[in-house]
Amino acid sequence: MKKITMFYLEECPFCQKAKKAMDELMTENKAYQSLDIEKIEESENVALAENYDYYAFADQDDYWMPDKLWTGIMQIKDIKTPSLYCSNAELVDDNLKSLGRDVYKCDPKTDIYTLACSGGVLGCTMIFNCALAQMIQNYSMPERLVMHDFYIALVCVAVKGSIRYDEDSYMLYRQHENNVVGVSYGFLNKITSRCRDIVTREKNGIDSQAEQILKIYGSRIGKDEKRWLEKISGYRRNLFTRLELAASFKTRYMNKNMAVKLRMAILLGNR
Repeated sequence: MKKITMFYLEECPFCQKAKKAMDELMTENKAYQSLDIEKIEESENVALAENYDYYAFADQDDYWMPDKLWTGIMQIKDIKTPSLYCSNAELVDDNLKSLGRDVYKCDPKTDIYTLACSGGVLGCTMIFNCALAQMIQNYSMPERLVMHDFYIALVCVAVKGSIRYDEDSYMLYRQHENNVVGVSYGFLNKITSRCRDIVTREKNGIDSQAEQILKIYGSRIGKDEKRWLEKISGYRRNLFTRLELAASFKTRYMNKNMAVKLRMAILLGNR
């Protein structure tokens, strides 16, 4: 079998989790013990890591269609500046049986005003070019993030990069009880999930993420966008800022339910 190359950053907490998961998988399942995996620390082998033109995230329970990578690369291959592709995904159960719906019912908004407050880009569908990868590699990955894919998409738009969304699905997004992040379905599950999201305070919320992006990429961010991120970075400390962000129509949520849930979470300082 062909050798697998695994790049990681020693300072990245997500990379450490991935390495631990790989080690556990190879210990518990003999079928994986014969794999030849070379682990390379990116910051110590920058030239090698930069030889790749495109990068993609893959979760362990995703199921990719054969044309997933090719379709995404074709969408951004002519863009030399930081760019990112993402798509829809079909929801399936443990056995890859369709649940009869996709993740997105309408196109997600990818402007900085929306991404900074609500996210919205499905990380397991993301493919991004070396220009964006190198920009992120030039700095240590902050520890205080909402999610790594949320952060990378936000960096892309903050530095005036481009995001291409594809309404078609090229992967099956498996839903089960062990999902770290998933899509709630069923009336009771949806109600429970929304209430939990509103009242639970995020330890590493949108404020700390905005603060990190301002600190690292501030010189590249436009005046209006910077002002928006500054409001978010300090919103928990100021009731009037929370009211302003919660009521703002600059943030374009995907649907009314998400709008109510996230506006309430922001108003309470829990996002």
